[in-house]
Amino acid sequence: MGNNYQQRMLQITDALVAQGVGRYTAAPLIYQLAWRLGLRVRPPLYQSFKTLALSIGTGFGLVWGLVTWLFFWGPEGDPLPAVLVGAVVAGTLFGLIMATVYRRKARTVHLPPIE
Repeated sequence: MGNNYQQRMLQITDALVAQGVGRYTAAPLIYQLAWRLGLRVRPPLYQSFKTLALSIGTGFGLVWGLVTWLFFWGPEGDPLPAVLVGAVVAGTLFGLIMATVYRRKARTVHLPPIE
């Protein structure tokens, strides 16, 4: 059953590409991986602004916070609360920006509004 969902998502991706959307905008690698794992995640152009901002912002904030802690802030002895605030701010800003980009792109290819 998960394979049918993956096939459907790939068909949607192909349709978006035919409309001029970049393949990795229509189906970023993390989404393709999720589909292969059997997760039922809609393509980003079919998600609401809030869902995009939360998911992209959380993922980015976690990865960004971990990487900067391991390679920059941790070795320099920066306090953990400062690192956490930085990760939250970075994740929030990145999530809001990317959600705006995806929703604008969805409008340019005339997808229905989602909220």
